[in-house]
Amino acid sequence: MVGSGRTDSQSQLADIYTNDAETRRDATAEETAWTISLGGCSGSAISAKYILTANHCSPVAGASYKSGPAVSGGKPADIKAVRVAERNSSLDYSIVEIRWASGSPTAGQKYSPKISTVAEDLVMGLDAVATKLDTVGFPIDRQQKVTHAYGFSKKYSGNNLQYNIGSINGNSGGAVWRAEDKMLVSMTNHGPHQYNQPGWRDNNPENASAWNGGAAMHKVYAQSALLKTLFPNGVNTAADENGDLIEAAE
Repeated sequence: MVGSGRTDSQSQLADIYTNDAETRRDATAEETAWTISLGGCSGSAISAKYILTANHCSPVAGASYKSGPAVSGGKPADIKAVRVAERNSSLDYSIVEIRWASGSPTAGQKYSPKISTVAEDLVMGLDAVATKLDTVGFPIDRQQKVTHAYGFSKKYSGNNLQYNIGSINGNSGGAVWRAEDKMLVSMTNHGPHQYNQPGWRDNNPENASAWNGGAAMHKVYAQSALLKTLFPNGVNTAADENGDLIEAAE
């Protein structure tokens, strides 16, 4: 296992749906470039210096992670955690300062270009009416094969966004984006069932009792001094609209 965070069985919970044959598939190399493997959890790059993941994935200084390009290229871990720069247990997020094995980011890594700052960034409701969302992660039921999945925003609940993206243990900490423009809107933090627990799969995607979810990023943004610095007015100063690193940005 890469890294020293929690294992698949310890990461928090989510559900699989009856439409997952349509909405989940192997990620392409380009899609893989949007994710980070924490070994048992997932994460995402928000600058050359920082990654975002779930606090319950227990990131620690010294852990080794793999960038998306390292994963798709079958290369060894190319990221080392330096310190947890910011963490929040109630919103279940951690921002981890990192360094790259080569001294600079692995070519091809993608970075979230925008972050949600207001609830109105998303439309809630029925599939195909609500905002389409996607994620890329390492679900245990697919033997941690890097997987692209999509679903729709269903409702806000307290500090959380609920959605029906098919995810499970191993997806924890992975970014959830607005599919149309890769705006960071949530993470995979929780759901009602663990892998292989009765009822963990074949749920109706409109069944609210089976929805999974994570911290709503506009809530995280409101609490995070670091995210406000990296994303003034919700726009990443380190990456362009395509998710490519801006030269000389951190």
